[in-house]
Amino acid sequence: LELESGELLAGASDGLHLLKLAADGTLQVEGDISNVVRAPVRALARTPRDGRIHAGTEGEGIISFSLKAETAMDVSTLGVSSGMDQLQVRALGIGANGQLVAGTFGNGAFEFTLQGDSLISLLHYDTSNGLGTDNVSVVLTDNENNLWFARFGLGLARLLDRALVYYAAD
Repeated sequence: LELESGELLAGASDGLHLLKLAADGTLQVEGDISNVVRAPVRALARTPRDGRIHAGTEGEGIISFSLKAETAMDVSTLGVSSGMDQLQVRALGIGANGQLVAGTFGNGAFEFTLQGDSLISLLHYDTSNGLGTDNVSVVLTDNENNLWFARFGLGLARLLDRALVYYAAD
């Protein structure tokens, strides 16, 4: 994830790393933010409204924080009271209205409406309400503001006016 400062925030099997491109073209570790998350980080997204960064992890859900002067601040885990602190997040995206969208392995997809790190509303898509699988590898928003979900070998699902439409390869 590219930051305003030109630095890069990278998720890895051992958590998060803050990197900077050196003049010789190599990547250098810029700061230590290992205290934010201990689990592997599979996805990163930034909410445009407040600039908060969200790290989708394998087994610790979604970690939300602000980054100032190479220091993670106001670190929290989204949805702890709803049991979402153990999600295996595979993808994060930002919806047309600034909502955070997460694709998971085993729990379908979620749409979070956030104010800071407070959860205002939550929508959940899975096999019980038409997603067709509980495994979502990619989430994207297109130029018509539709949400798309890639479904681990089962094709794509598009959320159109809160109804899911399926596209599969023959």
